[in-house]
Amino acid sequence: MSTKRSTHYYPLNTNEKNDLYSPQPSYRKFVLVFHILLLFTFISLMLYVDKLNSTGCNLNDLCNIKEEITLKSTQEKYNIKETITSEFTQEKYITYLPHSGLHNQRVALENAVFMAWALNRTLILPPLILGERFSLSVFDRLEEKLKFLSKIKQKNCKSIEKKSKSFGCEKFRDSFTFYRWDELFDFTFILKNIKVIHREDLIPENLFSKFNISNDKEQVWRMYGGAYNNTIYDNRKFSNISSSNNKISIMELRERNEELFYFNSLFARKLINLKIPENIKFMREIKRTFILSHPTLLDITEKISDKLGGRMKYLSAHARIGDGRFKESSQFNIEKLIKNINRYLNKKNSNLSDNAECKQDDHTKSSKIIYLASDVSSKDDENLKPIFKMFPCTLMLDDFKDLLIPMDKLINERDGLKLTKFLIPILDLMIAANGNHVFTEERHSTFVSYMYRYNDYLQERFNKVK
Repeated sequence: MSTKRSTHYYPLNTNEKNDLYSPQPSYRKFVLVFHILLLFTFISLMLYVDKLNSTGCNLNDLCNIKEEITLKSTQEKYNIKETITSEFTQEKYITYLPHSGLHNQRVALENAVFMAWALNRTLILPPLILGERFSLSVFDRLEEKLKFLSKIKQKNCKSIEKKSKSFGCEKFRDSFTFYRWDELFDFTFILKNIKVIHREDLIPENLFSKFNISNDKEQVWRMYGGAYNNTIYDNRKFSNISSSNNKISIMELRERNEELFYFNSLFARKLINLKIPENIKFMREIKRTFILSHPTLLDITEKISDKLGGRMKYLSAHARIGDGRFKESSQFNIEKLIKNINRYLNKKNSNLSDNAECKQDDHTKSSKIIYLASDVSSKDDENLKPIFKMFPCTLMLDDFKDLLIPMDKLINERDGLKLTKFLIPILDLMIAANGNHVFTEERHSTFVSYMYRYNDYLQERFNKVK
C-alpha cells in the first residue's frame, strides 16, 4: 500500500554571483519544516489504512457498511440475519386479495403473516369469506369482484320493486358472509410477532382512504398474478435458478419504500421458497399454532367425540364427492377409500384394541366406529351407500342433530346471517380430526391437508396428557 515519493534536490550553484538566487537561511528552515510535515502526514495515512485493513474491510469495495444488518423480530429466537439496506422510519403495510374456499384463504393468510413478519410491515387482513366461493382472477377483475361483494352486502334488496330481482339479490347476498379470522382461529402466536389490522370490507377506496394513500403510483407496489406467475424467495442463490416465473426477492422488497404492498393472491403452498433456517422455522410455527379455537365448535366437537367413544378412540374418514372433478370420480374415490380402511383393519400389527365399537348383527363386517366427514351430508346419497354397507358402524354429522342446536344461536353481527350453514364444514373437519386415524381418498386438497395437520396437533396434545 506504501507509495515511494522521490524528492530531487538540486545543488546550489556556488559560482553564481547573483544573490537573488542564493537561498537564505529562513527559506531553508521553511523547506525543512515543510518536509517534516509531509512525512508526518504520510505516516498518519499509512497507520489509518492499516487500521482499516485490520477490521477485515476491503477498500476495493469501499467497505459497504450496509451489509449484514440484523432485522429485528419481536421475538429474538426468530431473528432473520440478512442484508438490509434501509431502515423503516414509518409504519408500512401489506395486504392481499382473498379468493376461493376457506382453506385456500387460510394458506394465503399464513403466507401473508410470514411476509408481514419478514418485511417488518403491518398486515391489513381481509375478512374471511365463508360460503359461496369466488375464484382467482387477474388483479383488477378480482379487486372489482370483491368490491361488488362488499357493495351487495350493504344493499337493501327489498327496495328492488321487481320481486324476482329482489329475491335473486337476497339469495346471492346471503350465500356468503364476511367473518373475522380471529373469531375462528387462534391468533396468539401471530399477534406476538406482527401487528394486524382487520379490514371491515373489500372496497379499495375505503382501504386507501383509511391509510391516507392518495398517490397510487408512488405509495403502492402491486404484485400481479399468483403462484403460477410468481415465486417469492429469501436466498440470493435462488435468483440464479432458471424459471419461467417472475422471481421476487424478499431482500429487495425490504428496500422498497412504498407505504403499501398490495398482492393479487398469496395462495399456494409453494409460492414462497424458503432456504434460510430461521425463516423456515418461523413459517412452520405459523402453521403449527394456527389452530381452530371457536368455543362453541370446540364444545360441540367434544360432545360428539364422546358419543363416538371418546377422543382418539374412533376412526375417521373424509369423502369429497359433491363438486367438480370429485363428483365426476366419486365412485372410484369411494372404492379407493373403502380399500384403504380395509387394508388398515386387516393389518396384523394394527393397534385396534383401543378403538370404539358398536353393536351390529353382521359379524362378518367390522364393528369399529367410523366418523365420516363429507361435503354431502345425507346418508341417502347413492355414492356414500357402499361405505355404510361395508362398515355398518359409520356415523355422520347428521346423526347428532340434537348436539348441533347451540349453533342456531351463532349470528354474524355484520350482516345478521345465521352462521350454521357456513360453519358446518369446519365442525365436520374438527370431529374427524379427533379420530385416532384419518382416511381419505386423496391428500392434496387444502381441506384434507389441514385436517391431517389438526389431527397431528390433537394427537400430540392427547399423548402428552396420557
